[in-house]
Amino acid sequence: MSQDYFSPADIREIIQQLTTLPVGDVMSTNGTPKKTAKATQALNAIRILSDRLDQKKILEFLYTDTSISPAPIARFVTDYLKDTYTTEEARDVLAGLQDDMRQEYFRTKTPFDDPDLLPKQGIFDPTGEFAQSLKEGVEKIISEYKPEEAQQIAQEIYSSSHDDISGQIDLEKLTRNVTEFVTRSGYSTLMLDLQFKDPSKEELAATYLLHFPNVSGILGLPLRPVEDVITERMSDDVYQAELQEYKKAMDSLLL
Repeated sequence: MSQDYFSPADIREIIQQLTTLPVGDVMSTNGTPKKTAKATQALNAIRILSDRLDQKKILEFLYTDTSISPAPIARFVTDYLKDTYTTEEARDVLAGLQDDMRQEYFRTKTPFDDPDLLPKQGIFDPTGEFAQSLKEGVEKIISEYKPEEAQQIAQEIYSSSHDDISGQIDLEKLTRNVTEFVTRSGYSTLMLDLQFKDPSKEELAATYLLHFPNVSGILGLPLRPVEDVITERMSDDVYQAELQEYKKAMDSLLL
């Protein structure tokens, strides 16, 4: 189906634009040749687009502007947003596009790797506009709790929320890190409610879930399924790590 939508010239244009994007520092210096990294990242950009077909706000913001996205991609996304294709049909088109890109790599003897090795939570943002809006959202949230240190803390959280392999921002990690900051900022209230007893898994998870939707909303990011978040927060590893943070907050309050 992609062969019917994207012409050979379209495919070459898409590859040319996506492989001129900068790759993450780690990815280009950790034993992966930069040419291979760029070709793989181009495939990953299409996979990310496919994963975000149900997030129309992000699609309209990032993928319909030809100053940001390759013109054939912008044309396709515009058609999709007009309901020319169902989500299933659009995913088929994009899967076929990735196959066509691989064939073009073979034809031109361009080395590439498996894009599944890269994080699905990346974002195609060559101009940096979306990243800037995320940084501003993080700082806005932090300023409600520590206004004088908001810029520094926000930068630390944002910097720590990048994927180790690609160097791209990991949106799930960013949302988690910001939500944990907000949650921990309210531990003093939770201590009083529990009369300084250790909280249970359920109590810590419920406190996190209280803030999670608001953080996602301010950052303009899609809400993860609540079931997934609950499973994550109820795991033994997360509970023990968060319990230690709770005890640190208690120690600082009592000193």
